[in-house]
Amino acid sequence: MRSIRERLLDVSLSWKTILAFVTVGALVLLVLVLPSFLAGGTEVEVVGVVVAPVEMPSETGHLYFLRVTVGAGEEVRVPVRVPISRELFVRPGNKVVLAKRTAPRSGAIQYRFVRYADAGA
Repeated sequence: MRSIRERLLDVSLSWKTILAFVTVGALVLLVLVLPSFLAGGTEVEVVGVVVAPVEMPSETGHLYFLRVTVGAGEEVRVPVRVPISRELFVRPGNKVVLAKRTAPRSGAIQYRFVRYADAGA
């Protein structure tokens, strides 16, 4: 019975080749595990006030956003950018309902437009 070292010498694998295999394996594992690591989180509805529409050029055309102030408290109002479709009629000064999603591990916050507050549930 030959040892693993003897078998590796027969195949002529160097330590650099083995390190490359281990690195590629770790990257593949990371790519497979990362989506489940980022999944989850909490999502709550918050109310904000539309300030203005924002249009930004991109490689694929234009991206459209609403600039909305979201009340984190009575004294603090935080401006956020919320992606929207071009067909949405923008009504500055009106209240909107946004979905606020907090990532479970990184704590990153994303906002998504749900509806205008006067549009009902």
